[in-house]
Amino acid sequence: MKLPIELVSCLIREATDVPEAFDTSQELDYRQREHILELVQESMSIKTTLSLVSKAFHKICDPFLYEIIVIYRFKYVPHLLKLLRHGQHRSGSKTRGSYCRRLDIYVTISREEHLDIAWREGGHTLWGLIPACPFLHTLHCRLPGIHETPPVPLEHPQLTHNALWKCLATHCADTLRALELYGFYIRMDRVEMMLRYFSVLETCAITDIYALQDLQADYIDWEVEPAYDQEEPPSRWTRGLWYSQIPIGTIEGKSYDTLSGWFDNQALAEFETAKIYTYAAWPAYHGSGPLYLLPNLHTLSMVHANSRLDQFLLPGLRTLAAYTEIVSDLDFLTLTHASYPNLTHLHHNLGDGVPLSSLLRLVPNLIDLKLTITPFTRFTPSNFTFPMDWLVNITLIGRGAKFRIDATVPKDLGIRPYVHDLLGAVKAGMLPALSTIRVPQFPARKKERLPITKGRRLGVELILTDCKAYHRFRYAPGRYDHPER
Repeated sequence: MKLPIELVSCLIREATDVPEAFDTSQELDYRQREHILELVQESMSIKTTLSLVSKAFHKICDPFLYEIIVIYRFKYVPHLLKLLRHGQHRSGSKTRGSYCRRLDIYVTISREEHLDIAWREGGHTLWGLIPACPFLHTLHCRLPGIHETPPVPLEHPQLTHNALWKCLATHCADTLRALELYGFYIRMDRVEMMLRYFSVLETCAITDIYALQDLQADYIDWEVEPAYDQEEPPSRWTRGLWYSQIPIGTIEGKSYDTLSGWFDNQALAEFETAKIYTYAAWPAYHGSGPLYLLPNLHTLSMVHANSRLDQFLLPGLRTLAAYTEIVSDLDFLTLTHASYPNLTHLHHNLGDGVPLSSLLRLVPNLIDLKLTITPFTRFTPSNFTFPMDWLVNITLIGRGAKFRIDATVPKDLGIRPYVHDLLGAVKAGMLPALSTIRVPQFPARKKERLPITKGRRLGVELILTDCKAYHRFRYAPGRYDHPER
């Protein structure tokens, strides 16, 4: 008995479906990401096995095979690009790339031969993958560079051509719901110009964002290199911008007169044409101004967050992770909090001498707060003027050796004074819903230094936890970080 193609297709769909891979309803931690990638790998194994049964099964499985693409090694990109650009049959109207809904790229520049040259050749379109997949729902791209600096190699963001952001705005504006960019140097005004097109975007994470004035300030007397962005006044970045401990000579400029050898002449010509002509200008913007509305965005993560976020209206934003290098005041939240009035989850760093009450006053609807306390954060007592009725969980994340809960730490540094401050606010009725305070885990002999008993009397549980999952949320730890996979 011969089954109808539609029935076989439905059976394959049920057997290989990974709905978690397209779930944009909530923020995922790195453990959940690991689990999703494992499910995708299992699903791909089933699809591949079924496609090898016969030509008929291969024809049915073809759309499912290219639905989710995960790239760990760059050497597969040139051949994959050819497959995505062509249909299953010469007469077919759809290309394989039109079936792709999720694209994950986890590649480390400089880990493979001449990959840094290939980046300059086609990085502005992610080597043609973005135009080849016109209906992307999810894009996760992690492409840092590596400084082979002993004893530990250090990652750094890539200098990126301005055409990449225009390429994303051109091809992904109407379909993209989840966007993660790690390892790309990008100016905040470019983030602003790009995101305004993504009207259906739900989750967004972008690292290594800088303001133009930060790039132009040559505050370290080192040799500088130009950022290759051909459409704006020359901006320059210093070698100390990301890792000031890197000695001179570790990121010497290379000659890019030779070709990488990864792509044929036709592909290189297409890359160059796209760079110069196709993405010479931003696509037409049909939204209203001066503020850009992103009604569906509910989760936003930004490293080196910039106050230009106030150019957006984000009525649906619930989760914000915003790490700023300037920790001396509340400028970022003060200038931008009106853009996201319904925020319930915040991951931020506390400024030096800023009381907790001043921060919480700007985001009165918070339920969960993750607060990074830097080595420069000096404690100032809180002065609550009204209760925070919704705040349930607080996680204090300490950076550096100063944050041991130890008698050797000055009283105005470290995490301990903030714990006492919060318990005092609970006792005064200013944090009536607070139930848990999480602090970094330290050796057992340090536990007695926390006011655990006092917290229990007030109905607050103090939990010692491993905060590595929260520490420096700019990184996305997990097995998929490793290029050898």
